[in-house]
Amino acid sequence: MNGWRRIRAVFSTLWDKRKVENDLDAEMRAFGEMLADEKMAKGMTEKEARRSTLAEVGGLEQLKQAVRDERAGSGVEQLWQDVRFGVRQLRRSPGFAVTGLLIIAIGLGLTTTMYSIVYAVILKPLPFAHPERLVAVEAKPWKPFSLPTIADWMKGSRAFESMSAYTGWSPRIESSAGVGHVNAVLVSQNFLSELGVPLRLGHDFTQSGNEKDCFGQAIVTERYWRRMGGGDALVGRTLQLDYQTYTVVGVVAFRAPLEDMDGLDQPSILTPIGCDPAKHPDRRGDGSLQVVARLRPGVSLGIALQELLVAQKNLARTYPREYPAEFAPVLIPLNDFISGTENRSALLATLTACGMLLLISCANLTNLLLARDMRRKAEFALRTMLGAGPLRIFRQVLTENATLVALGSILGLMLASVLVRLASRSKLMNLPRLNEASVDLRVVMFAVALSSVIAILLTILPALRGRRTGLTEDLRSGSSSSSSSPRGLRRAGHLLVAAQVAMAFVLVAVSGWMVSSVYILLHQPLGFDPDHLLFASTDLRGPKHSASIDPAVTLGKLRKILNEVSRIPGVAEVAAANDKPLGGRVNQYGFCSDVHPEDCQRANPNAPDVFAVTPRYFDTVSQMLFRGRAFNDADDGKDHVAIVNRALAQQQWPGENPVGHRIFSGGLNAWATVVGEVGDVRSYSLERAPIPNLYLPEADGRPEPQ
Repeated sequence: MNGWRRIRAVFSTLWDKRKVENDLDAEMRAFGEMLADEKMAKGMTEKEARRSTLAEVGGLEQLKQAVRDERAGSGVEQLWQDVRFGVRQLRRSPGFAVTGLLIIAIGLGLTTTMYSIVYAVILKPLPFAHPERLVAVEAKPWKPFSLPTIADWMKGSRAFESMSAYTGWSPRIESSAGVGHVNAVLVSQNFLSELGVPLRLGHDFTQSGNEKDCFGQAIVTERYWRRMGGGDALVGRTLQLDYQTYTVVGVVAFRAPLEDMDGLDQPSILTPIGCDPAKHPDRRGDGSLQVVARLRPGVSLGIALQELLVAQKNLARTYPREYPAEFAPVLIPLNDFISGTENRSALLATLTACGMLLLISCANLTNLLLARDMRRKAEFALRTMLGAGPLRIFRQVLTENATLVALGSILGLMLASVLVRLASRSKLMNLPRLNEASVDLRVVMFAVALSSVIAILLTILPALRGRRTGLTEDLRSGSSSSSSSPRGLRRAGHLLVAAQVAMAFVLVAVSGWMVSSVYILLHQPLGFDPDHLLFASTDLRGPKHSASIDPAVTLGKLRKILNEVSRIPGVAEVAAANDKPLGGRVNQYGFCSDVHPEDCQRANPNAPDVFAVTPRYFDTVSQMLFRGRAFNDADDGKDHVAIVNRALAQQQWPGENPVGHRIFSGGLNAWATVVGEVGDVRSYSLERAPIPNLYLPEADGRPEPQ
């Protein structure tokens, strides 16, 4: 009941302020008259009694202020008065107000934008069950694994609750959504259940325990399901992958972050590993899989890694030909694995740079506030002489600055909202989980906390102005701008300028590093000339696949198309390949050379990407030929020949001429003679260095041309 009365008193005070003030004035006057009457009763004259009363109570206004301070709701009332006074101060100085608002809006808007991106890419927990227990398994010197390796790791370690495998796939697809190629992923049967990814429709893959089983099952993403027509019924819904029919058994509701996992590349279709005839899940040497594992509750990353290393050492003793001595597994938290080390460093550096820009902005604004407050010396002096202590002056200045910062923060959040929306939709930044960035409640709370810190930083030095002595001098100087500023404030201003210059130097250094990194990245040699280069994709095998179709027929169709395209006015060169430069969808097969024939007997970490190309391909993309010759029409697949890039030549025959050497490729299942050496091309991205590439004639590779 007492609490309710106090609340009512607060609101009644705020609601009927004029009546309360009139009552207070009448009450204080009555109190003064009563004291004066008592003194006159003791023999004082009326004039002496009134003078003694004023001296005793310290003045009527001071007494009224003391009552106001003790009254319920006085703090809220004073806060509202200070806010209104702060707004009037801003309206009185529109130039200063606009400058301050822009400084805060730009500095806080940029910092909040970067925090939104950093939170979405790095800090935001994965939407899985207990994501802190999920780890990605990699290894040195290479990371693809085989299912027998994964099974033996599980047997040799108790730290893991489960392990699942996955690998990318790009099959030809035919469904109600159309015909073409699709980004798919081959997964172990426990992949979705281990991650805890929900299914919107249907059920998970059949858990047979034998990864060679396929059951002709496919799970599609919700996005692709809408392209297939959507609906809530799976009965009778099928699709074809590489001419094999699959039944759609489920619709998975994941988008990011699984789409950003290395090797998944925004998949639309998931199928069991056993569905790819090119995969041999039971072979220890078929190492093309990536691994995600779930730790048992309470197991640390270090303990799990130690157990995994012990299990791998036992495997190396049992299978010395499959596991070289330098092969060692590595565990990475799945969140860190998805975000990427390079992305984390770049984003944190950018966030730091934005933070320093905000600090410089605060230093600039503090100097402006100091200059403005120098013209308010008489006001602060008068308030001090009327009884306002340092705390009251600090509260007033803090409220004024908080009003300015609050308005600037609102503009900054509006700016951040626009910038985050543009960044999430932009194709310029290839960051994982970027589409999840938004100005949500967490980001708003970050901005509020940052605004509070800014308001306090902007208040400390100006508020110290109220603690100075020499009030008479301040009253005399009034608002004169020519009066000299105090030595302490001048020293503080000099320190602010020095700190600002120091932070500016650091910011320029960081910005220069970032600009130079971007410049170097954009000017990396591609290994080909993209100017006036046009790519088109086609499938020559038709809607139905038959093993009886002679590859020579497909080759004849392709050559006819190339011949017709070459006759189009403006076409200088034309060729075909199974993938384009920077396409990132390249096949890898078992590989060895005549120098290291033992690599054919085990998983080879040095297996190159294999391209199947037609004659004139290197002239078409302007890829330099260093040694030997390019392919010609005589390379019909009977006498196997191959061309290597410089990276593969240096890897296999360092310091030698590769022409004349022999290589074995699983894509041919035969030995071939190297007839040429070409320059390196970036196959995946600008930031990824060129890797070994092997080129085969189209007649040998039988590509799906582009």
